[in-house]
Amino acid sequence: MADPEKRAARNMNRGLLPPRAARPALLVLLAAATTAGAQAPAAPPAAARATPPMASAAPSPVFAIRGFRIEGDNPIPPADAQRVLAPFVRADATLQTLQQATAALEAELRARGFGLHRVALPPQEVGDTVRLDIVKFTVGRVAIEGARIYGEGNVRRTLPELREGESPNFKTLAIQTAIANENPNKQVQVGLRESEQPDRIDATITVKEQRPWTLGMAWSNAGSDTTGNDRFTVTAGHTNLFDRDHQFVAAYTTSFEESDDVRQFGLAYKVPLYAQGAVVGASYTRSDVVGNFGAFTSTGAGHTVGLDYTQYLAPVGGRRSYFTAGCSMRPASTTSSCPARSTAAAARWCSATRRAPRPTLPCGATTSTSPGTPARARTTTSPRTRARIPASTPCTGRPCAGG
Repeated sequence: MADPEKRAARNMNRGLLPPRAARPALLVLLAAATTAGAQAPAAPPAAARATPPMASAAPSPVFAIRGFRIEGDNPIPPADAQRVLAPFVRADATLQTLQQATAALEAELRARGFGLHRVALPPQEVGDTVRLDIVKFTVGRVAIEGARIYGEGNVRRTLPELREGESPNFKTLAIQTAIANENPNKQVQVGLRESEQPDRIDATITVKEQRPWTLGMAWSNAGSDTTGNDRFTVTAGHTNLFDRDHQFVAAYTTSFEESDDVRQFGLAYKVPLYAQGAVVGASYTRSDVVGNFGAFTSTGAGHTVGLDYTQYLAPVGGRRSYFTAGCSMRPASTTSSCPARSTAAAARWCSATRRAPRPTLPCGATTSTSPGTPARARTTTSPRTRARIPASTPCTGRPCAGG
């Protein structure tokens, strides 16, 4: 053995840093160890198995790491990457330290949804700063299966994160898939496989679909004796308006027995924002009675306008998570003069325009309410009082002066 090689062997056995001439060979071995860890080791030849073991293995070399330099396509902020690698900056680093640093950074990338990014330790000379390379796999081809009603453009707009030549974020892709599967008539599922092209993967979007429009009618006895026992409901909806997965639902309910007293009408519209991971919705209801009709619920008589915004979060453990902010607005009650009409008609009309707990009606008029009673409270007027009220008396929201 030459003198330089003998000195290098003595330094390795003493736990010292290898000389400059031996450093490249050391890091070549380190890089090979990080990239070949997932491969099964080959069986040694018979001659090698027969070779007696050495008396003692050389101790792992110790060297200093004062920082990491990250090169390549780093999808996370550099400060966050350095924070992950900070525990591995030390003066007594070993081969295991480098392997742990590489695995820690790759785990952070996976936790943030960058599952197609890999961290490699390239051959390099041992020094104060260690270089780590980030490489990524990209989508080579996107295939769509099972779509007959929905076109290719519609399916691709559903999952904008999945595009050829890009490396998708799996968390973002999961959110977009969750929003898409809220559509009752279209379900999507994404599968990935290795591509024939190097450093690429192929994706397949499987679609389960039904026709996007619905029309239905229902007739039941869910009413009451006061407002009519029967309820007749007509509903209609579409879940792919403008080929953008906009959803629209409408419902109308009445009673054949009391058609003047029971009228419920509802509209709802939803717009999925796949790129933003959100859904925006709006609704309008007009009802004379309290109760459910179609996809709507009336908690009080009158007009109601609703707006809501839902932000989806990445699924965790198979559970979908999201938060919703919304508001429901009902026009405030107003009191105004009624147009000239008969006393009975005026009392009936005025009671429909007020929602005070005990509305004040024209002189002598009384109200009675019960579950299922329509918003226009039924009124009774005594003959004595009726004689005192002229036909042109306006509804002023207070007892008549002549009462």
